[in-house]
Amino acid sequence: MLKIISNLKQSFSNALRGLFYAIGSERNLQIELVAAFFVIVLMLTLRVQKWEAVVLLLLIFAVIILETLNTLVERLVDFIKPRVNAQVGLLKDLMAAVVFLAATMATVVGWIIFWHGISTLRKARTGQKFSVRPVFYNHVS
Repeated sequence: MLKIISNLKQSFSNALRGLFYAIGSERNLQIELVAAFFVIVLMLTLRVQKWEAVVLLLLIFAVIILETLNTLVERLVDFIKPRVNAQVGLLKDLMAAVVFLAATMATVVGWIIFWHGISTLRKARTGQKFSVRPVFYNHVS
C-alpha cells in the first residue's frame, strides 16, 4: 500500500514538474493562463449558468492541454531531428494551427456566453435602455 502511495506521489510530482516547465518556457501558455484567469473572474462576476461554466472550463483546459501537447511535439521533433528543415517546420506549424483553432473556438464561445452579461452590466452602468444580443443567443432564465 505504501509503495502505491509512493508511486502515485512520484507520478504527481513528475506531472507537476512537466506542467511548471511548460508554464515557465512557453510564452503562449503564460498568456493563455492569464486569459483563463480573466475568464474565471468573468464567470464569477456575471454568475453564468452552471452548464456555461462547465463549457468554459472545458475550453480553458482544452486550450491548455493542446498548448502543452504543442510544447511536447516541438521538443520531441527538435530532439529527433535537431536540424531545421521543411518537414520539421511543417510539423510545428500544424501543431500551432491546432492550438490556434482551439483558442479561436474558446474565444468565440466565451464571447457568446458573456455577451448578454456584459451588455447588461454596461446598460446598468450607463443607464442606457438598450440590450443588443447576437441572434443566436437564447438566454433562458
